[in-house]
Amino acid sequence: MNKQLYLCLLIITSGAVESLAQVTFQNNSYVSGRYVGFDGSSGVNPLLIKNNGITRIHINGYTTAYGINTMGFIGIGTTTPASPLHIEGKGIQNEQGWYRGLTLSNRAAIMWDGGSGKGFFMAHPSSSPNGNFYAGIADNLTSNAPVNYAFSIHVNQPLGTNPAGTAQFYKNLLVFDPSTKRRLGVNTSAPQRALEVSDAGVSPTDAQLRLTSSMVAYTDVRTSPNGVCYLTPSAGRTVIGPIGSTVVPTAVLDVVGDLRIRKVPEEPADALFVGKANGTNMDLSVRRLDFTGNTQDVLLGDGTWGSVTPNGLAENGTSINTSNAVEWGGSPLLHDTQIPMNGYNVFFTHPATSTSMSNTIKIGGNTVALPAKLSVINENEPNGLIVRSITSSPFPGIKTGVHAESVQAQIAVGVSAKSSSGEQVFGVKAAAYNGASLTVGAHAHALSGNTGEVYGGQFSAISSTIGSNRGVVGSATGSPKTNIGGYFSGNGGTTSIGVYGQASSNQPGAVTWAGYFAGPVLTSGTYITSDSQFKTNIQPLNPMTDLLNALNPVSYDYLQTGNAAYLHFDSVPQFGFIAQEVQQLFPQLLRSSTHPTLVDSVGNILAPAFDYESINYTAFIPMLIKGFQEQHERINQLVNQNGQLMLQSTSLQNQLDALNTCLNAQFPELCTGQSQGKIDQFDNLNRMEQGNPNPFNHSTRIRVHLAEAIKDARLKLYMMGGALVKEQVISARGEVDTILTRDHLAKGKYICILYTDGEPVSTQQLLID
Repeated sequence: MNKQLYLCLLIITSGAVESLAQVTFQNNSYVSGRYVGFDGSSGVNPLLIKNNGITRIHINGYTTAYGINTMGFIGIGTTTPASPLHIEGKGIQNEQGWYRGLTLSNRAAIMWDGGSGKGFFMAHPSSSPNGNFYAGIADNLTSNAPVNYAFSIHVNQPLGTNPAGTAQFYKNLLVFDPSTKRRLGVNTSAPQRALEVSDAGVSPTDAQLRLTSSMVAYTDVRTSPNGVCYLTPSAGRTVIGPIGSTVVPTAVLDVVGDLRIRKVPEEPADALFVGKANGTNMDLSVRRLDFTGNTQDVLLGDGTWGSVTPNGLAENGTSINTSNAVEWGGSPLLHDTQIPMNGYNVFFTHPATSTSMSNTIKIGGNTVALPAKLSVINENEPNGLIVRSITSSPFPGIKTGVHAESVQAQIAVGVSAKSSSGEQVFGVKAAAYNGASLTVGAHAHALSGNTGEVYGGQFSAISSTIGSNRGVVGSATGSPKTNIGGYFSGNGGTTSIGVYGQASSNQPGAVTWAGYFAGPVLTSGTYITSDSQFKTNIQPLNPMTDLLNALNPVSYDYLQTGNAAYLHFDSVPQFGFIAQEVQQLFPQLLRSSTHPTLVDSVGNILAPAFDYESINYTAFIPMLIKGFQEQHERINQLVNQNGQLMLQSTSLQNQLDALNTCLNAQFPELCTGQSQGKIDQFDNLNRMEQGNPNPFNHSTRIRVHLAEAIKDARLKLYMMGGALVKEQVISARGEVDTILTRDHLAKGKYICILYTDGEPVSTQQLLID
């Protein structure tokens, strides 16, 4: 506040307080509203300064030489100040459209002291009025020491021009609002990412972003106008590795860890990349190797270009003359040799009329006499002959690894293979891969006339010393749809058998299975041999009801780990018995088994053999039928007994009715009072009347009499054979009419029984026509 104005107000206020009355001064016009003085009409004696009836200054309180005490407020632009200094209004508009509500000049400052010299300020701290402008939070406001700015803006441009200054943040700068996606842009008013830096630069060396370490080393990041990203480290080298890596790069780009390069365009190249191990194979240096331009050069074993031995003479003296004839020299080969065929064939010829075993080819030596045009002899290595037929794309038609054919001989054998005396011996091993429509590892075909037997393939495995013999092993894996390890079919003839298996052993206690399946078996029909010609000592079954009652049927889930994993059980819940529990009652229904040892193709044991118990569930069928027959016989006995009891009950009821009639006629007074109550109670005994109609087609009405004390009442309808076919609960008591419907029942005779609290009390025969 201006010092002269402050002093004037102080003097006026002091005089007003002393006079406590209306005061006017020279040149004041109280009538016209131009005056300085008290307005006593409000009752609080405020000090007013008015001009043309408009209040310019309104002081509602007391002032001292040191300011305004806590009981007063000063309002500028408002007659109702809400704080010690309340400034309200847009202020003055300049030509750029800015509004100034408060102007401080000559290095004046605004400061809020939060206590202990910490607070918010806006000021010109420099000695020059045109110095930089600062706004921020400081912690040294009360001392002469420089403040520590958390935020500062230096602007020397006049209003209306683009700001040219620096914003410094000595703490974190957070732009965070995930709900509205707040973004920070540098040189862009519409950032498209959480942080976007836009700067085209004036030369290719300019960078949009610099990462600096210790104010010395740095890495520049630049994006060119066409989107190419450049990394320019001050050291000239870049390392890509995990955070915290201490590797010092020695090349323009060092990769610490694996490097993966995606698809490279298939087009003519200028160079290759070759590598060199640095101490260990885990560290590799890569360099560029340019092509020489000579199509005859080849890449040598040391990573350099060189020439091959020219056509003609070879290192062992072998040569190919101009007539394409091979001339063999006397020297041995000095290296592995390849013969480029260039699309042509190689023929080993002999006279067409020759019948001798001359002009043969033997590979591996000439010490063994083999009567064949081509013989492969191998005495020291694992494989005598491997034939593979491979292409990089599906081949149209049939692709055969080995095709063997023998025609018009007394004994015709397509392939004969023999192998013996080894840890793992294969007579024939065949493989086929990647057929477009069909892939066959081995195909055997045998055709004969009307005599003898024909075998498409015959296999046998014989050894008396090793742990396991397998005549045929088949496997199929890898298909995302269907894998069939063995596929067999039999067609035509009076009998066709797809798979025939038999097993026998003369060893005591041996377990034999004609078929062993480690997993569920699916079949469209199952028949078990039960012909009388194979059976002896046939005896009827003993009573089974008590034994069947002793069984413990359970539900369970199969394990999928451990030994159970090798049997490939279903994962769905199961119903059945526990073998060890069944063994206590029916030991003859159990059989001990041994799952064979699993080995891989080279004989390594994948899983050892293990023992387990199996149940003959089929044997329960006759046992259950025997138990059913026993129950059926018992039900028939109970039905007959119940019928006899109901007849007796009906006879007694008739006699009681006759006696009641007689008593009523001879001694009417005897049937009143207490005696009458006893007869009524007798009449309410639980019973049912005959169905109406009977016979019936759709439904019949049955009237039943039930005492109030009965807790459960129901009608049960049985077939004449004893099977329960319908049950109907009766909830009412007293004299009740209930409707019994036919529903899905067939025509015939039925027995209807009334049960009260679990006991049969009345019966009748019903006929459905």
